Amino acid sequence: YILPIYPFAAVVGSYGLNQLIGKKSYKISLLLVLWLMISTLNSYPHFITYTNELVLGLGKRYELFSDSNLDWGQSLGDFSNYLKKNTPTNASFSYFGRDNGNYYGLVSNRAYGSYKFEQICAFHQINSSSQGNYRLTAISVSNWHDCGYFQIERFRKEKIKKIIADSILIFD
Repeated sequence: YILPIYPFAAVVGSYGLNQLIGKKSYKISLLLVLWLMISTLNSYPHFITYTNELVLGLGKRYELFSDSNLDWGQSLGDFSNYLKKNTPTNASFSYFGRDNGNYYGLVSNRAYGSYKFEQICAFHQINSSSQGNYRLTAISVSNWHDCGYFQIERFRKEKIKKIIADSILIFD
């Protein structure tokens, strides 16, 4: 929630810099404010997963970050929308978080929100009424790291088909 304040802080900082250095700082400050505004818009609506673009580009955050740095369960709605658009016949979902996926239409064969490690790492089978043979596996970034899925050949980073909201990895 604090990320939208940064552009205003940059304006105040640039004013102070302008008072110290002079007119040259105005152009530099304006450029920095524009960069920050574009960066903020690129992060929308997932401000939790924001990282500085110079440190790590978009779509690569899952390689270094997990848990509270990246995955707070904010992407369940986006994952639900993805399933509605792609209509798999079978969706397996390993999810770390306390949010109940049922509220997002991710009705599972198991209860969400367990505190037991083996239940957190286990896959939920998401109900689907679709016909066909398209199967999908999704793993939250926290589970991918903490449950060791990244070590399994089928779930290596090269096999990732899509990243939803920076925190859910999609595999076929």
